Amino acid sequence: MALVQQVVNIIEAVSGAPGAEDCSDNCLSAPLASQLKICFLCANFGLNETDIISVVHHLVVVWWSLRRRRVSHFGYATHGYIKYILYSCAKICDRGLADSDFEPLKQKAGSYTLRATLYVLHVLLIYGAELKYILEPALSTVPLSPTMAVTSELLARLSSHPEQVVRKLLEGSQMMLAKQSPWSIVHPTLVHVDAHEEKPSEELQHILGCLNYFVLSSRDDTQGWVCGSY
Repeated sequence: MALVQQVVNIIEAVSGAPGAEDCSDNCLSAPLASQLKICFLCANFGLNETDIISVVHHLVVVWWSLRRRRVSHFGYATHGYIKYILYSCAKICDRGLADSDFEPLKQKAGSYTLRATLYVLHVLLIYGAELKYILEPALSTVPLSPTMAVTSELLARLSSHPEQVVRKLLEGSQMMLAKQSPWSIVHPTLVHVDAHEEKPSEELQHILGCLNYFVLSSRDDTQGWVCGSY
């Protein structure tokens, strides 16, 4: 029982380590397998190293199987939130109410839509690599205006997130926002670039190029500011 508890403690410790949710399978599997192997070797209960490696491999496979099942629940929830966002926006557009009647409904729906959008973005940051098949097509269809309130935070994660898949998903959403409403993200983007002493990340440079193309090319003073930030 003591060995079983040690194994459980190791798995829980690796899963709960800071930044664990941002890591891919390989990033977590390697330290988990290493710690489990050391645990079994120290236990000295008659298995040779080859057998221990086999046991560790099976434990890691079972653990990832359970984790993927957990992640799939977030995928189902995300799919539901995306459906709600699309339905809510469509209903507002279809309403034929007078302004005085429409405004309270619009504000209430906008609040709920923002909460749903923030949940989707939260899942993207944590499980983006595993749920790319849901998030990538969703981000190309859902309204992006609610994300304007958290553009600065998204740009920060765009440059710092360890998963390239997640960075590309964030880049794609910000590129679409830059095309739909470029002036809404010009200021936070330039502030974020200016705060970096080193060269901006590849993803951030793509967003700057998109802004230059759609808006800043017609404003020489601002374009010079952007170009000087590279």
